[in-house]
Amino acid sequence: PGPFDLIFADPPYDEVDLPKLLDVLGDALAPEGLLVFEMHKRDDVVFSKDWKLLKEKKYGSTKVLFLIRTV
Repeated sequence: PGPFDLIFADPPYDEVDLPKLLDVLGDALAPEGLLVFEMHKRDDVVFSKDWKLLKEKKYGSTKVLFLIRTV
């Protein structure tokens, strides 16, 4: 089912391959949908030009990214 207007992703911090996960979730996200992604704040943010970072918030040891697709 899908596409979805909003996706929340909170994968295990030490086991996520962010670029691969974004490829999979990008196919499930509606064209103007929002992806809210949680990760450890010490980890680098790496994603392709197909994604745009709207906002980044930090809470304790957690970083939350708000992303949209650009394609």
